[in-house]
Amino acid sequence: MLLLPHFSTKPHLLFSSLSSSSSSLRPRLPKFPFYPAYFTKSPSCPSIACHVSTTGGGGAAQMESSASVDSVTHDLKNQRLDTETETDGGDESKMTKKLKALEDLNWDHSFVRELPGDPRTDSIPREVLHACYTKVSPSAEVENPQLVAWSESVADSLELDPKEFERPDFPLFFSGATPLAGAVPYAQCYGGHQFGMWAGQLGDGRAITLGEILNLKSERWELQLKGAGKTPYSRFADGLAVLRSSIREFLCSEAMHFLGIPTTRALCLVTTGKFVTRDMFYDGNPKEEPGAIVCRVAQSFLRFGSYQIHASRGQEDLDIVRTLADYAIRHHFRHIENMNKSESLSFSTGDEDHSVVDLTSNKYAGNSFR
Repeated sequence: MLLLPHFSTKPHLLFSSLSSSSSSLRPRLPKFPFYPAYFTKSPSCPSIACHVSTTGGGGAAQMESSASVDSVTHDLKNQRLDTETETDGGDESKMTKKLKALEDLNWDHSFVRELPGDPRTDSIPREVLHACYTKVSPSAEVENPQLVAWSESVADSLELDPKEFERPDFPLFFSGATPLAGAVPYAQCYGGHQFGMWAGQLGDGRAITLGEILNLKSERWELQLKGAGKTPYSRFADGLAVLRSSIREFLCSEAMHFLGIPTTRALCLVTTGKFVTRDMFYDGNPKEEPGAIVCRVAQSFLRFGSYQIHASRGQEDLDIVRTLADYAIRHHFRHIENMNKSESLSFSTGDEDHSVVDLTSNKYAGNSFR
């Protein structure tokens, strides 16, 4: 299995082998593979590290990679020098920021505190009415979970000390096996369309939000465990995720971020130590695969469906739509809170030049068809 060795804030480092005469994207393959029971981490790259381990029948000895990384290392060193030059210019907020242990993270729970919740706390699949969330704890079966990958860039946004990744109990916290101090886990209720049709209630079927972290910049970051077990929104699914798709999500979300495309981030990826049955090719041949959980991070996991589910239920839930809109403006769009009616209409329709919708869609389009 090959994993990308690094992510760069400079796109040319990721795609330096892209031919100018080629119409397709052909990124250079990483120069060092990640083997089972190997640990490889570039000392020049704070953004991402990976550690994949398995237990063999013969108890294979630990080995360290001695692969040459010549040109990649050279690029990364230059990148680090550029970064150090920029941060030495008197960025006091960077210098005074105090990194925290897991127990000292600045938790807030505005979503749970300010929005209506489900009075029930069980995970039995059902329709949840007049509520934006259901409090539910992670329930995925775990046996000796292992940390596979992590992002120091995301940890920096949370003001989390990267040394916390080295804690023996870190995988226990982020597999849901051990409750994280300060967290108030819940699954969100929302609706959506599937196959071009309104599907009604969907919700977080295998994702459980732990809460929100506030940093010194007053940024709000939600932490969510994907693959953490069943919720009332799981329907007939098992609420679990496998390593194969979890690695894909981890790498793609971080790559998109460093390409400048707004997306969710990923703090870490852990294996559960259990197997999950999946039909990879949907051909009627299911197989067992290693289970895994990704800790996704975003400033908000609100989506259009968060409003649509309540609007679809008629007059009885319209107050919840208004409450949700006020909540989103209060915490995520404060610049429009004091707009007059004409200004707010212009913002919502995107009449102004370089609207948020246009800029974001252009970034997606520009990177999707290269």
